Amino acid sequence: MNTHALDNDIAVLAAHKQQWVELPIARKLALLQRTQQRLRDALEVWVEVGAQVRHTDPHSPWGVEEWLTGPYIVGTSIVGYSETLTAITAGRLPAIRRLYTRPSGQLVAEVFPANASDSLLFNGISVEVWMQDGVTAQNLHQHIGGFYQQPQPQGRVALVLGAAISAPSPRSTFGTGCMFLAR
Repeated sequence: MNTHALDNDIAVLAAHKQQWVELPIARKLALLQRTQQRLRDALEVWVEVGAQVRHTDPHSPWGVEEWLTGPYIVGTSIVGYSETLTAITAGRLPAIRRLYTRPSGQLVAEVFPANASDSLLFNGISVEVWMQDGVTAQNLHQHIGGFYQQPQPQGRVALVLGAAISAPSPRSTFGTGCMFLAR
């Protein structure tokens, strides 16, 4: 791994983190929409290159893995981020599959799988968001997207390595305002 290049990428993100924080939600939504279109334009090439690297035929049953671990995950993540930001803007909760309370009283939101397709494609994989103390089903709407309620939020950078790239958690951030660099 070339850690020098990674350090440079992180430095670029860190230098622009406050710009990202101050970007209005409408502009972030426009960027997500543009990214979705660019993803559509690159789907075939992405899958072909991934299949070449793994020495598989992209049109074989094994080629399906290239679609699921690459474009599908990124595409559904973009949709999830967009839906979450749209919900925050509208003052409503993002898509939550189910809310329940643990025996300790802690509220938990099941956010993935979000639909039947996710359930079939990622059988056995689930994502839950465990809320902080004091968050209840009745006041949850006050805590979702709290980042966007701050008068002067501070930017942060999070580095996601390895398996997290394929983690199907498009709705798990609940509008935290973080920027991520996935490698």
